[in-house]
Order: sequence, then structure tokens, then C-alpha cells
Amino acid sequence: MGNSFPYLYMKILITGASGYLANYLITCFSKDNNLIVATTRARLSIAHSENVVLESVINYSQLNHVVFKYQPDMVINTVANYGRSNESISEMLDANISFPCELYEACERNHVPIMINAGTSLPSTISRYSATKNSFMDIAQSLGFYRTKILELSLENFYGPNCNNGNFIGFLIDSCMKNKDLNLTEGFQLRDFIHVYDVYSSILCVIQNQHVIPNFKKISVGSGEVIQIRSLVNMVHSLLKSKSKVNFGAVNSRKSEPEFLECDMEYLQSLGWRPKYKVTEGIIDTIQQWKSENL
Repeated sequence: MGNSFPYLYMKILITGASGYLANYLITCFSKDNNLIVATTRARLSIAHSENVVLESVINYSQLNHVVFKYQPDMVINTVANYGRSNESISEMLDANISFPCELYEACERNHVPIMINAGTSLPSTISRYSATKNSFMDIAQSLGFYRTKILELSLENFYGPNCNNGNFIGFLIDSCMKNKDLNLTEGFQLRDFIHVYDVYSSILCVIQNQHVIPNFKKISVGSGEVIQIRSLVNMVHSLLKSKSKVNFGAVNSRKSEPEFLECDMEYLQSLGWRPKYKVTEGIIDTIQQWKSENL
């Protein structure tokens, strides 16, 4: 990106530094000469540029101290508990509701101008993850008065270089590269998939236009293109010339899962944003990156 970001030398606090999305954002924003404060609950050694500071945060007191210490110009929260490892409901409540509430309180206490929350486009009825993740903004909306501007990016399924097996496309690529059998649903669902670069560029757009965005706003973020899961799987399988056996229908769909989910791009487009990647282009880019680093 070079120096395309107009707000150089900003202090940006990014939470959830051990996660895929946060790592990508840290890398991109640090290239624009911003000071990045990256927080995580675990003590990690993450390879980034010299203008990235890592802080371990395990409770509200430490969180508030970090916000007070660095006085960031903005906070981007990427912390999420998906429940994929049989986490308890209390653990999901802690990560998806309590933590962002505490973070927002720390932002208000320390006069941080803006907090951007990475949310989900999934309806609350689909899973514990979507129910808890959406609850934070429901709670925040009840405040009515916002000393810190709070914006949520309701993200569609994101993917990109180095996405791991916890990510659906990462799982597909890894399985097909290793010729592992795939046990899936019938795959008739239509979904929006967005390249992680486009998630980053959407955040840039929001930052650049923050002066015209209300103090509380949910913003849908996707590619604007829906693809049938079955078609997506077949695309990845074909591009990799995989020998994996694809067993559609081996897994039952969730009862509450809708067949069709589409991203409403109108608001983000009104700010001048357009995605760089179509789904096919994004998948090819991801596969090429994966091959270059794993072969």
C-alpha cells in the first residue's frame, strides 16, 4: 500500500493480535508508518515491524492501563470466540460481549475518538457465536450517547493468504492440497466471501470518512457477490487438481441456517468503497500464496 493511508503516524490499538484478521491488519497498518499497539491475552512473539508494540491484557485494569498509556487515535477490536473448540458459553460471553464492553468503557474513559468493532453478518439465530457477537452492538445501541464513536463492520466470510484451518476456505485449501476427503453439507447455501485485503481497505474507507458517519453505525462489509458453497468447493478442488473425495451431504446443515445470505453494500459504496477482489480472483490469489509458502 505504501503511504496511501492519509493519516500517517496514527496510534492504532488492535486487539486479538493472535488472530488471523488482527495479524493482517497489523501488517498493513504498520507499513503506513503508524504506531500499532497490539494486544493479546497470551504472551506472543509476533514478527512485525519496529513500530508494533505488543501488550498482554488479561483483565479490565490492564486493558484500561494500555489505553491510558498509549492514548490511541482509534481502537480496532477483532477479538472473537467462535466456539469451535467446545468453549463454554461463559467463555464466549466473555470474549464476544464482556470484552468489547470493557474496551468501549476504556475508550470512553480515555477519550479515544473512535472504536471499530469487527462483527459478523450472521443472524443471531444461527449459532452461539453470532448470538453473542451481535449482542454487544445491541447493548451499545442502548447507550444512546457516545463520547467515543462506535462503528461495527458486519463482516461476511473473510479469507486470504495464510488463513488457517479454522477458516472455511483455509480448511478447503489445506484439505485439497493434502488430498484429504471432505465431508460437507449438501452445499446449496449461497454465501458472500470477502478477501481479507478488502476488509482492510474497507476499514481505511471508514477511517477516511469517519467525519460523515454517525456516532453509532453498523456497516455491512462483503464482496457483494454470492456463490453457492458447492460451487466454491468445486472451484478450489479443480484449481488444485485435488484427489480429495468430496462427500456432499455427509454433514447435516444447521436447522436455523438460511439458504441465502447477501451483503447490503449500499452504505459502504456510498462512501466510495469498492472491493478489489472478485471471489474467483481472491481464491486464486490465496491458493498461489499458500503454494508459495507451503511447497
